[in-house]
Amino acid sequence: MGETRGRTAAGVLIAAAALLAGCGGTGGASAGDPSGGATVDASGGTPADQGGTSPTPETRPTSPANGRGVCQAATMKGRIRIQGAGMGSTYAVLIVTNTGKRPCDATGYVGMRLLDAQDRPLPTNVRREGRQLRNLVILAPGDSAYTEIRWSTVPAAGDNESGPCQPKAETLEVTAPDDTRQFPVDWNGSSVCSRGTIDTTPLRTGTPPEKRSG
Repeated sequence: MGETRGRTAAGVLIAAAALLAGCGGTGGASAGDPSGGATVDASGGTPADQGGTSPTPETRPTSPANGRGVCQAATMKGRIRIQGAGMGSTYAVLIVTNTGKRPCDATGYVGMRLLDAQDRPLPTNVRREGRQLRNLVILAPGDSAYTEIRWSTVPAAGDNESGPCQPKAETLEVTAPDDTRQFPVDWNGSSVCSRGTIDTTPLRTGTPPEKRSG
């Protein structure tokens, strides 16, 4: 009888030990187990991130993503076409052309700087009209885009009190959107009043308007 009780007690102890071992095995992975914790994909997100809808940041289509570089000074040329005058202002279009062998991205505003006959910088203040358009401007080889520009011919504060309001400009240095170098464009030899203020619009494709006046 005593022997039977001993065997029963031993069996209970063995069963309890097995049960405890089983509970320990079903817990979380150990600190050294790479399967422990949330899974992170190559982009750094978790499954929870992938399941929901996250806002997409507003980004202008960049050149590398499209396989196109930005238009660069070395492969650009430009010209100015006067549209008209009125209300003390001159209206014109600046037309830029891709002379390279590959398409390039010209989305946005150009930069500008006036130079005199000796290529010395003159006062220049470029003012961007309206909001930045999100229209993508891609110039194939030989294609052009234009921006409408306007400048004052009436002396204002900060201009010369006698003679021309500002020194006459002979060249306009133009910087394509997102480029850092300039290419020269012939100016018409006129002075730009209001200390060289030029209003400009974003580049766009299509046919420039023939005439414009105040």
